[in-house]
Amino acid sequence: MTLYFEYLLLVNICGGLLVLFAVSRCLKTGINIRLASGILMLYTLTESLVVTYHPQLSGFLAAMSVLVISKYTVKRQMVLHAALILLFIFSSGSMTLYTVSLLNFQVFYLCVILLFIFLIGHLIFSIKAVDWISFSSVQASFICEVKLKQGQAIWVGKGYLDSGNALSAPFSGKPVMFADANVSSELLPEEVVAYLNGISECPDQWKERISFIPSKSVHSACEILLGVECEKVEVTSNGKTFVFENIPVVFSKEQYYVEQSCHCLLSPMQMLQCYQK
Repeated sequence: MTLYFEYLLLVNICGGLLVLFAVSRCLKTGINIRLASGILMLYTLTESLVVTYHPQLSGFLAAMSVLVISKYTVKRQMVLHAALILLFIFSSGSMTLYTVSLLNFQVFYLCVILLFIFLIGHLIFSIKAVDWISFSSVQASFICEVKLKQGQAIWVGKGYLDSGNALSAPFSGKPVMFADANVSSELLPEEVVAYLNGISECPDQWKERISFIPSKSVHSACEILLGVECEKVEVTSNGKTFVFENIPVVFSKEQYYVEQSCHCLLSPMQMLQCYQK
């Protein structure tokens, strides 16, 4: 009986927390780990008695524990939380029973290891699925196709439309966009890239295209950014193409923005009619 209780304790608390982590990740809700562990501990003690004396009540006890955990360990979405807990429990349990039957496991700790493998798999799947769904939503709304043209040089890639980017150039008032170092190396001559990196002086023919832009954010003190006016910028968003001319571009040392395919940070003011060609 001692071994059986330890088995229940391991499965209910560790396995239960894995399920809660997976569900909270899916619904983007927080959980009270200490309270959840206490409820799972109490459930294990009660289950050990129920299975011994009234095994027909074990299903009812499990359902009640799911409702109690959903009500007291999360701040919202109780019904959806409980439904996902049941889905993950039935899914991982069914997969474990099927695999145990298929492989004909006779040792209980192998069954427990198999159950935890499936529970961890559910957790990893939940994390990956939520990240993919979130990124797909962001990508559909805020990631745009961008084409930059400077002389004969053309760069084509993706940019992120950042609502927090309200930086504008002094005097002209034009919105400022950001691009990473990879873009500057493809779009600008080597001597201009060297100037932006502080290695050499600015070539005379480029001085009229250089802007000194004061910037201040909650994360940094006031600083002066170097911007280069880009001859032509095309942004395609939701099937619409916006064309701008002589927009200041600040080339930062960042390798990418938001995710690895985004090499530009756009300003929503660029979409205004007054800045379009």
